[in-house]
Amino acid sequence: MFFSERGEDLQSIIAVPSGADPLDEGVDTIGDIECVLKDAGLPIAQQASAAALRFSDHAGHGGLLGGYAAALLAAGSEVDTAPLRSVLDGDGALALSNVG
Repeated sequence: MFFSERGEDLQSIIAVPSGADPLDEGVDTIGDIECVLKDAGLPIAQQASAAALRFSDHAGHGGLLGGYAAALLAAGSEVDTAPLRSVLDGDGALALSNVG
């Protein structure tokens, strides 16, 4: 899966992506993308809570959700990100693929 921040056509995104994430078996990459896009406009605390729920759903998660969680942890206060930190300190971290 390729990412681009340029808003270019598909051919350009594939030729010169700003990032890429492998589609691994057992990793719900599409679900991760939907989660990030759906929650992106919410306050940090709500995004962190939604990401925490996503990590605790017993599905595999890849680099996109891992990077999103890292960005939330960096941007939010300890209070805002407490649910996410708690899940990642427990079994939620096991939901990440090697890339994640």
